[in-house]
Amino acid sequence: MPPVCPPVRLSAGHLNSFIAMGCDCNKTNYECNGVNVSSDCVIWRGDPIPLLGICTGDPLTFLEMQIIDKIAELLDKEDKTLEDFDVSTCPALSSKLLGKEPQIASLLQIIWTNQCSLGQAITQLQQKVDAEKPTPYPFQLVCITPPGGGSSSDAILQGVLNKVCELQTQLATVAPAVEEATKIMITEYLGQVLRGLGSRGIVKSGTGSNQSFLFNSFVPPYCPLPYYGPVTNFDATGKGLVGTAYEGWYFMSGLNGIPDLRGRTLVAAVKDIPGLALDSEIDPTKADNAGTNYIPGQKFGYSFVKLLATQMPVHNHGVVDPGHYHQSIYPTPEKFSGNKFDSANQSNTTLKDTSIAKTGITIANSGGGQSHDNRQPSFTITGYIMRID
Repeated sequence: MPPVCPPVRLSAGHLNSFIAMGCDCNKTNYECNGVNVSSDCVIWRGDPIPLLGICTGDPLTFLEMQIIDKIAELLDKEDKTLEDFDVSTCPALSSKLLGKEPQIASLLQIIWTNQCSLGQAITQLQQKVDAEKPTPYPFQLVCITPPGGGSSSDAILQGVLNKVCELQTQLATVAPAVEEATKIMITEYLGQVLRGLGSRGIVKSGTGSNQSFLFNSFVPPYCPLPYYGPVTNFDATGKGLVGTAYEGWYFMSGLNGIPDLRGRTLVAAVKDIPGLALDSEIDPTKADNAGTNYIPGQKFGYSFVKLLATQMPVHNHGVVDPGHYHQSIYPTPEKFSGNKFDSANQSNTTLKDTSIAKTGITIANSGGGQSHDNRQPSFTITGYIMRID
């Protein structure tokens, strides 16, 4: 599973309505004042909805209850009851809502959006949840898929209605004796999951209306992630601070039994890893790479390198000859007695060797014996972080 970097924040900024989840708060009245919301509640951050008596800041459980009550009201007009609401009811309900109750459609679309995102996180945690509970949770939240893969409001609404039918069918099967079982809501279910998981997979951040939950399990353990944030999110040992998005994460700095990746790049291991035949430039059996088997945890390579004579290719050097000359000693001409002219044809001349002359050619030394930078073009981040559970 490829890692996802960074941990996904499910907050009002990108979902518009969920700030936190899993609470037992109650609204004191149905007007836009006197709202009683505890610091752990999921609250509605959208605009007021007079049709349903919903105010900004109302608990999301109240919002869901109002939606269900509105659906029940519409069903009553169709001579149906909420208890009779099953798959066969969906076509009539869909026909009643589509294009006629735009505010309801909008609200259901919001639930659909949140359910998809949250459902994906729950799916990642499902095995852990089931392993730690005596019985599996009855509801398997999965992303709602609009019929035909459409993205229009009508298609999305139809997908939501189909999901409501599915949940109703599950409720009828697993909780027939529970009073008002049909009003068990997504928020309550997620609250159970959150309370069961604690901080193992989900971390709560912030307080009050700024509260959000971070689903760390979007990233499986032992998947290093590049991190560009401040070091203040971690303590002196490199451990993520409790109550932040980085709880359960560690700097990969050699502490806490975690490898030290400071100043290093990552290379995929070769030894014992299944795959196709290796390219020749990374095949550890080749002479240039002999002994380098790319075993997990192995450190190799240098930031700076000094070249040895054995590492340089065979080469030539150019030479410039400045030119030179030779000197020879020859006899001085002499005169015959009484002759006014000198003669070059002297019989007493002696041949001598020329003096030795040097060419003056030298090959100068070059280079400073310094190391060269052996790194690829790089950008420095704060470090790598990793979860280990």
